[in-house]
Amino acid sequence: MKKIFLAVVLAFCGFNYASAQHYQTEYDYEYYHQKPYEYDYMDVLLYGKAGGSGATITKQGGDIMWGPAGGFGVELYFRTYFSMAFEAFFSHKGGSNIRHSGYDTNYDYRLDYFTTSYLAKYYVTKNVAVYSGLGFSTLLNAKSETMGHSSNIKDNLHGSEFVLPVGAELSLNNHFSVDLRWNWSPRPLAKTDKGKSILGKSRNQYLALTVGYKFQVF
Repeated sequence: MKKIFLAVVLAFCGFNYASAQHYQTEYDYEYYHQKPYEYDYMDVLLYGKAGGSGATITKQGGDIMWGPAGGFGVELYFRTYFSMAFEAFFSHKGGSNIRHSGYDTNYDYRLDYFTTSYLAKYYVTKNVAVYSGLGFSTLLNAKSETMGHSSNIKDNLHGSEFVLPVGAELSLNNHFSVDLRWNWSPRPLAKTDKGKSILGKSRNQYLALTVGYKFQVF
């Protein structure tokens, strides 16, 4: 999953490197490295985003669990190249086709989270931003599935976790953007002895690709 994230980020950078070759004068170079479009100091934007995600549970093997992703947020600009954002986000995590030692069947884990994040964004070029921050996720729903049977395992998992997001955003124009984000949680999933006996110290990791729409309110 980390390789996928790095590959897409490099593609973003390659796109903007090629675009930068068109800007030869000092004026053009400075303009190219401004913050996207007309946004400036103390501007406030609201945005929404939606897309898909792929998640795995560390140390368990198995396949990627695909699912929806989306949310909304507010962004405040402090410089032409730096902003802070607060975001509320729904994510579908877990893993698919996981085989545990001593069990004869594969398991799917479907975990739904609501996450609030504080993000710091730096605009590397006029239309590409990189960001990181800190998030807090609340577990909404947790199920394990095998051979058509579903079990509620929410009580066996921690009801919350901190997440460390790292991402890149490509602004297509003044309103639309494409966002790629990787989330990793430092906290193990399992809470009870039963959960630890199956999942051990496994953690969530998650990659989301979304399309966003933003508009200025102040």
